[in-house]
Amino acid sequence: MSQGGPGASNVVDGNPNSAWVSGTGELPQTFVFALPAHALISEISFNNPGYGDTDRNAKDIEISVSPQSATSGFVVVATAVLAKNDIGQGITLKSPTFGRWIKVRILTNYGSKAATSLGDVSVSGKFRPTE
Repeated sequence: MSQGGPGASNVVDGNPNSAWVSGTGELPQTFVFALPAHALISEISFNNPGYGDTDRNAKDIEISVSPQSATSGFVVVATAVLAKNDIGQGITLKSPTFGRWIKVRILTNYGSKAATSLGDVSVSGKFRPTE
């Protein structure tokens, strides 16, 4: 993940108008989120605020989940196209998936060659012990 724009903490700050912005136009960009415990994950929601230039908005994304670690065991559970300048876009998984780590890969944006942006990411599901 590139540095240089507004920080990565903006994807979990709870502010629907803030966003992370990459420091370069390089794609793909990858985030790995660690949940506080293993969970049965059913939906992941995204904010894609304009934040200055809506061409930077994340567009095509890939979502993977791992029950093992932040670096291994990931299985792709969904792909989606995020709407430009939209808040609260829920991606429902075809079937709930057990895991603790979620990888979001931003594959494309809406045309910016300079940077990519993404707002808050939130997860819905039920916490439960490791199986």
